[in-house]
Amino acid sequence: MSRTSSLFDRLDLLDRSFLHLLEKQLRLLSDRGYSVYVERCRDNALFARRSWRDPKTKEIEDIEKELRALCTKLKVDIRDTNLHILEKLLARTQTWNQRRNGQVTKVARELLEESKSRPSQAIQRTAGRSDA
Repeated sequence: MSRTSSLFDRLDLLDRSFLHLLEKQLRLLSDRGYSVYVERCRDNALFARRSWRDPKTKEIEDIEKELRALCTKLKVDIRDTNLHILEKLLARTQTWNQRRNGQVTKVARELLEESKSRPSQAIQRTAGRSDA
């Protein structure tokens, strides 16, 4: 197995793991309207320069970081991964008014349904460098 092929396999595995953990965060948002992980993604002033993390938040943050790094290395568009769901959530709930008016729970529910209906498939391997 070539190095690039094994990196794409790792990318697929991380993408599936990220989706599983992100769905849990979306459920938290839709039920309670709050997720520590999502707030940390927003660079909220409350969490700025804080090194503490609960284990669940650490796990998804570590996977997200590695997933983003592999996407960059393999030249894979984030829209081809499950990171796009997080990006949509952050974009659609950017302002305080959007979050305060209950839009977070609505958007979280929509994205949770979208994530469940998205076909599970391997990421395109035509991106990035070739093994030749």
